[in-house]
Amino acid sequence: MTSNGGQLAASPGLAAGNLPQIAPAGRALLRPPESRRLIESLRVMLAIIAGLLMFDVPPENRLPLAIGVLAFSIYAAVILWLAANGATGARHRVFCWLDAAWFLLLLGLAGERGVPYFQFLLFPVYFAAWRSGYRESVAIAAFAGLSSIVVFALQAPGISWERLLALPLSLLLVGPISAALARGEAAIREEQAFAASVVEGLDSRRGFDALIPELIARIARPLGASAALLAVHTFEGRSRIFCWETESGPAELSALAAQAVAEQVLSLTPDLALGWSGAQRWWEHDRLLGFGPARLPLAPGATDRAIAVALAGLTGRNRLLSVPLSPSGIGRVRLILAGDMLPVSVRWLEMLAHIVDQVGPSVENAYLRERLATEAADTERARIGRDLHDSAIQPYIGLKFAIEAVQRRAGRDTPLAADLERLVAMASEELASMREVISGLRGAPGKGGALLSSAVRRQAQRFGQLFGIAVEVEVAGEMPVSRRIAGEVFHIVAEGLSNIRRHTQARRAWISLNAAGGMLVLGIRNPNDAGKAAAPRFTPISLSERAAALGGSLELDCDAAGTTVTVRVPIPVGRAKGRT
Repeated sequence: MTSNGGQLAASPGLAAGNLPQIAPAGRALLRPPESRRLIESLRVMLAIIAGLLMFDVPPENRLPLAIGVLAFSIYAAVILWLAANGATGARHRVFCWLDAAWFLLLLGLAGERGVPYFQFLLFPVYFAAWRSGYRESVAIAAFAGLSSIVVFALQAPGISWERLLALPLSLLLVGPISAALARGEAAIREEQAFAASVVEGLDSRRGFDALIPELIARIARPLGASAALLAVHTFEGRSRIFCWETESGPAELSALAAQAVAEQVLSLTPDLALGWSGAQRWWEHDRLLGFGPARLPLAPGATDRAIAVALAGLTGRNRLLSVPLSPSGIGRVRLILAGDMLPVSVRWLEMLAHIVDQVGPSVENAYLRERLATEAADTERARIGRDLHDSAIQPYIGLKFAIEAVQRRAGRDTPLAADLERLVAMASEELASMREVISGLRGAPGKGGALLSSAVRRQAQRFGQLFGIAVEVEVAGEMPVSRRIAGEVFHIVAEGLSNIRRHTQARRAWISLNAAGGMLVLGIRNPNDAGKAAAPRFTPISLSERAAALGGSLELDCDAAGTTVTVRVPIPVGRAKGRT
């Protein structure tokens, strides 16, 4: 998905498995469980009706017809029993052909009064379309129509050509109509089942940032879209753009790019569901359709048309569908699907609108949960910051004043002058560090990366001063992490250095920090003692537990030269991919 020649979104894709698929024409359709035994139940009802119609048949035909109806009733009851006991073979397509054969037999046994039985032939035609597809139903209609001509010709050799052809031809005409009606009903059921499957797979407890990329993929991929956008403008005035492409997967645009794209996307008429298809060949023409609330027609205006063309150019696709979400607790939200082969029709637009109506509450719940959690965390951080200021900063200030007082009383000529000067400097550095930590706890969110880099450098410097172990720190670029993750990573660094001091004789150590591939990678390395064999492999349990709590992993590489601990922590999509 590109804009102005630059790639807007690129990231590893979601796994394609376990996503619901919409069945195209000619394939089995999704149906709710309550409709699975509908055909089998109706077959038994037709057997009962066939028995009632025997009273209108001439007496000479009644006995053989009764035997035929009884045999068909047994056949229908057996299939219903198999279906009720979960036998999948009871719904095989061959039974539609057998039904047609049974009704043709009853038609022949009824003689000249068999016209009512002819109407039973609509049953296999209709349900073949519902279960197997349009082609199967037309084939059964042709078979039943031609066979009925033969049956009528044998039963009544003197029948007129008009009557002989009227009923079979009507079946050939009604067959496709029945198939179209069945396919329309099945399409509605299919859409409902697809929307239900999307909603059932969502867990709003995972949070808004984790839910949205998965939701976009769940909707876009089965509907045949190759790109998608979800634009959000919250009540707080923040704009966010989540992207998805089949080649690169989910991503989120940077704040600067999101502001411009969201302004364009959300300039569409708020309640308008819109479909756009640009002309690709000389005989085609641009197509624009839309409807408003309650699925009432709403003609897109010139501004909407211009925005649709611009969005098609932004996504690099020639067709798009766009529908608004209306969760009242977020703000304005709009979903856009795009693709060169995406069907643009009222039916597909209505289906997409129905799906987003179903997922809207889950999206709103995820956003509100995340917002409440963030507000609670900010309140708790501010409280902890106040407590630390009162319980830790003030004693350190008193300690610093006490050391300075001792320094003044001792004078500059005392042998302890250098040590006292170093103690004053260390106390001043600790105070500055604690003030920065408390400022981060009580200040605005989103500064975790800067705090982490400076805190790691200070920790390395203090560690070297206290224990005589020189620590080199290399930080590659910015660290796009939250303060919570920064705090946890800092604890990992401190504990890793402590392990070096306690378990090795090393006098040097190296720390590296970089963000790559959506992961924050921390490396802690120390040389092994010269002349000694490589230490046996071990697992730093505490470090592993801290990494796992952040959803990350820990790797240990130990050889004769040194030992390296590598910790990888995932960065949320919104932070890792936020770039133009």
